[in-house]
Amino acid sequence: GGWCYDEQDCLHRSNTPLGSSAHWAQTVALQGIMSDDCSVNPDFCNFNRVHLVYCDGFSFAGDRTEPLQVQGAGGQRKPIYFRGKRILDAVLETLMGMGLREAERVLLTGCSAGGLATFLHADYVHSVLQGAGVPLKVYKAAPISGFFLEHSSVEGAPVYVDEMKSAFQLANATGGLNARCVASFKEEDRWRCSFAAHAYEH
Repeated sequence: GGWCYDEQDCLHRSNTPLGSSAHWAQTVALQGIMSDDCSVNPDFCNFNRVHLVYCDGFSFAGDRTEPLQVQGAGGQRKPIYFRGKRILDAVLETLMGMGLREAERVLLTGCSAGGLATFLHADYVHSVLQGAGVPLKVYKAAPISGFFLEHSSVEGAPVYVDEMKSAFQLANATGGLNARCVASFKEEDRWRCSFAAHAYEH
C-alpha cells in the first residue's frame, strides 16, 4: 500500500483502491499467515479474517479534522481526507457488532505499510478490545516487513526520512500515533513516532 507524501501524490492515490473503497470487491484473497488454506496456514486458516485498508495514505495514523482542498490537473479542487485513526475506530466499532465482541483469540497482522500499521496500533487496538470487554484469552501482533529504517539514499540524501516527515505533517499524525511516543519527543521530532523503531519502545 505504501504512503503518499505530498498533495498531488495523495490526490492521485485518492482515485485508486488505496484511497477509496468505492471500487472494492466484497472479498479479497489473502496469502501467508492470512490465508484460509490450511495446507499453507494450518495455525490460523480457521480464524475469521478482516482485511482493513487504511485509505488515509499513512497507515491509519492520519488525524486531520478538515480535508485538504487539492487542485487537480483540470483545475478543479477535490477534498482529500486524512482520517485513518477514525477509520480504524469505526472499523473496530463495526466489527464489535459482527462477533468481535465475543472473540477470545485475536491476531493483528499486516504486511509492509500494514506491517507498520501493526507496529503503530497494536497496543491501541488491544486497549480498545479490553475497554469493550472482549473476553480475550490471547492477543498477539505479527507485523510482517513493517520495520522501515531511517536511512539516507545511496547519494547520502535523507529522501525517505523527508518523505515520511512530509506524510506525517500532511496527515496531522500526532493524534493518530502512540501518545507516549509522541510525548517523548520535542514537537519538531514527533514524526519519528511513525517509525516502528521508536513506536515499538512505547
